[in-house]
Amino acid sequence: MINVHAICHEAGHAVVAMKFGIKVLGIGVENSIPTIRLDIGGASLQKMCTVYAAGVAAERIAFGGNDSSAAAGDQRLIGKATGGKLEDYIIDAEKIIQAEIECHKQLRMAMTANWADEEGSSEWHGAESEELNQPLLSEAQIKAIWESCQSK
Repeated sequence: MINVHAICHEAGHAVVAMKFGIKVLGIGVENSIPTIRLDIGGASLQKMCTVYAAGVAAERIAFGGNDSSAAAGDQRLIGKATGGKLEDYIIDAEKIIQAEIECHKQLRMAMTANWADEEGSSEWHGAESEELNQPLLSEAQIKAIWESCQSK
């Protein structure tokens, strides 16, 4: 079953990461939960934590609220990185997502379509340590959507 809140959440992470020049390696589903793969590399703590907060920011923009378990996971990442709070980074993340709302929408639509296609196929497979159970968007697909939005 497609989880529209989780798709929105992961698209939020992707949009802010792309805006900061952080490589998005893919988005897929692990154990029925959408997840993103990022190459944070040399990103500053500020940028990294804003990317972590972006999932919650996207849900709040789209739905007026957010999934508390997803927020808790992102809060753990921020706390581990800086000792800070997710709320410290929400405003910056929201501003970026609002400015890139069309790209966020296109990523959500593509993930939803791919999830629906995969649910109907018999090719779901188990994951190895670095693979997503069910790829939704590849690095190339995400980059193409981002570049399409930036050229408008």
